Amino acid sequence: MALSMAGTRPVTVNVRHLAFGLCLLAALAIWLASFEVPALFRWPQAAILPLGEWLNGALIHLLRETTIGGTTITEVSRFVAETAAWPVTWLIEAMNEGHFYDLSNGGEFWLAPPPALGVALALVLFTHALGGKGPAVMAIATFAFTMLLGLWPSTLTTLIAVLFSVLVSVAVGVLLGIWACRSARVSAMLSPVYDSSRPCRSFPISP
Repeated sequence: MALSMAGTRPVTVNVRHLAFGLCLLAALAIWLASFEVPALFRWPQAAILPLGEWLNGALIHLLRETTIGGTTITEVSRFVAETAAWPVTWLIEAMNEGHFYDLSNGGEFWLAPPPALGVALALVLFTHALGGKGPAVMAIATFAFTMLLGLWPSTLTTLIAVLFSVLVSVAVGVLLGIWACRSARVSAMLSPVYDSSRPCRSFPISP
């Protein structure tokens, strides 16, 4: 927006900058006035909607009252979670403590856990094959640090859980991608989800 007077050069006014300045002045005025009117510090309680209570009640009703074939959603979700966690739990126990198996003749068989140095060496070689010398040296330093501090079981537990989650995510993503490629309706449904989750990749590495 330009303002001009006779015999003078036109003055350009940026509407956005003007609006921003007015908002700052209004915020400053409200802040100064709040010392005389304490009610300006707080949002009126009568204007606060109990959305949290409404959503919590709706979620509880959905999980406990809604049934699928006579089974509540809570029971279904618990069964799915336990089924998905079983291979991870078994692998963590096998890698850290080993497993006892009952044989048909009444005896027992103990599957010993792999040695920590062997697992670390295999992971270092795998890292070297994928990333080269630099990542392999970093992997060696990381494993040495965790072993010297006695954190190897916790590290192995986290590593197994992360690797299993990555494999499941890749498998689900590939299947959904193939489905979306063959169906325009599925692609239209998944596109907003993909667009909204795209910034999540930069959060872990942001300062």
